[in-house]
Amino acid sequence: MVAERYDEPAEPAPDPELIEHYSWVADPKNGASEKERGDAVASLVRLCHEQREQVRSGELPAVDFRLLLFIRGELERCIRSADPLGCVELLLSSSQRARGRPKTPHRDFVIAGDVAEKVEARMTIEAACADVAVAVSLSEEEVRRIYFREKKADKDALEMDLTRRKAEKFPDDKNSD
Repeated sequence: MVAERYDEPAEPAPDPELIEHYSWVADPKNGASEKERGDAVASLVRLCHEQREQVRSGELPAVDFRLLLFIRGELERCIRSADPLGCVELLLSSSQRARGRPKTPHRDFVIAGDVAEKVEARMTIEAACADVAVAVSLSEEEVRRIYFREKKADKDALEMDLTRRKAEKFPDDKNSD
């Protein structure tokens, strides 16, 4: 199992207090960008799923009627569209993660930082990659590719992260840079 430090930071849950705001942004007539509209639709669909689960478990008496009105309105819009099934697929997929290789920028940066920290401590790159590979359940070669890709992409950020890690490890040391 992958250590928690490599997990992507959790995406904040949509706020039920903002249902009206999400609904307004999701309405195509209000001029929001496609990204804003997609995010609002995804928030409303996610809230609806969450509230349905809460109703099933007895935490809530019913799903918020505004969510039901929104879902009903979107489904009616889909029925009237030229491609009703495609429209429903798009509605449902807006709240799901994209298929394919998961995007892992946080994990990759932490992996590269872990390798850099071990290299800084006089470990060879191969040994450092092997150590980190065990912790993240990846092959040594994949960890090596991640390390060099991140190092090439933003060497300064990786060096700053290494400096931050040193400061956390040795808080009494004063850096005289």
